[in-house]
Amino acid sequence: MPEQPIPPELEAYRAKVMLLTDRQRQCMNLVADNLNSKKIGKELRISPWTVDKHIEKARAQLGDMDRFDAARIVRAFEDASTVSALTPRI
Repeated sequence: MPEQPIPPELEAYRAKVMLLTDRQRQCMNLVADNLNSKKIGKELRISPWTVDKHIEKARAQLGDMDRFDAARIVRAFEDASTVSALTPRI
């Protein structure tokens, strides 16, 4: 399976995405799946208020953009790292 490259316009966010906590990345990935804070909280077994705080901090780290734009950026790096981790090294 070929490695998925990160689109050039997103590459500038690499360091910022790497600074996000695991929980912030989890929340943003669920936003990318179009879940609201209540559903994310239920899935992660945390309150919707806590979900909102994780999303707020992730958005601030990425530059105070719309939650769906931020989620798209986080998802792009998650997808690329998953593909990279699953690609056999020869």
